[in-house]
Order: sequence, then structure tokens, then C-alpha cells
Amino acid sequence: MKPYLTLSAVLLCFGWSGACFAQSQPQSLAEMVKHSKTGKKKEVLKLTDDNLPFARSQETEDSEPAPQHSASAASTPAASPAPATSTPGKQDAAKPAASAAKAPQDRVKQLEGELASYKQQEQTWSNSASDYEQKLAKESNEFRRNTYREALDNDRGNVSYFRQKVADTETQLQQARESAKKTGN
Repeated sequence: MKPYLTLSAVLLCFGWSGACFAQSQPQSLAEMVKHSKTGKKKEVLKLTDDNLPFARSQETEDSEPAPQHSASAASTPAASPAPATSTPGKQDAAKPAASAAKAPQDRVKQLEGELASYKQQEQTWSNSASDYEQKLAKESNEFRRNTYREALDNDRGNVSYFRQKVADTETQLQQARESAKKTGN
């Protein structure tokens, strides 16, 4: 019986000493976070056209921001970016002439892709609006009816926005085709 009492007394002393040691090192959560951040440096992420798949489709949009797009998409430059690294020499002198000849055809292809994308988005929003119209006609709960009305109004706004983008892009495409014909002749 005596060894059990001795063993329990030793374990109890170790338990109390651990608790006392924890109290002797007061460290708040803020201090712990501060100490954990001092040794770490955040990795800087550099965004380029190569690692942003949507950047190429956003390059030629008008300077006005789209109501459904993020702020970073609206700040994308309208001109095509120049290569980050170029070597000076004879090759650089020949590049502007060659790229000037290709630019109208590239612009036409780019605008055709944008036009297809805008038409697809317009169709998607139009389908969504018609779905909400059907749900609104069938629903009897007033809360859901209000929700469907709001969603329907938003979808109709998106449809009109993309119709405008389609019209603007068709105008730009027509102008790009005319300039491509002029430079092609």
C-alpha cells in the first residue's frame, strides 16, 4: 500500500509542477501569433498574362467597369502587353513591322472570341431569367415570390448588359474587319 501512495504523490507533484510551469510563462494569444509571424515572410505572388487565363479576354474591354466583374478585372490594361524581356538587336527592328501586319487579324480573332463568349453569357442569363419566370408563376409563398422577383430583375439586368456588350463588340468587330481588309490589300 505504501508504494502506491508514494507513486500517487510523485505523479501528483509532477502534475502540479507542470501546471505551475505553464502559469509561470504567461503568453497571450496575440503574443503567440506575433512570435509565429516574425520568422515567416509572405511569398509575393506576381500576376502576369501567362498565369491569368481571363486576362486575354479582358484586355480589350471598354474602360468602364462591368457591374458583375471584380475590381481587378476592370483594371486590366486595354493594350496588349509588351514582352517582359527582350533582347536589343536586329530582330527587334523586324518585329514591329511583322506585328503591325498581324495585329488587325489577331484583333479580329480576339473580338470574334469575345463576341461568342458574350453571346453565350447572354443566353445563359436569358435561360436563367425564363426559369425564374416559370418558378414565379408556380409559387404561392410570398417570400419565395419576392426572392424570385429579385433574381428575375437581376437576370434581366444581366441580359441587357450582355446585349449591350454584344452590340458594342459587333461594332468593334466590324471596324476591325475593315481595318484588316485595308492592311491586307
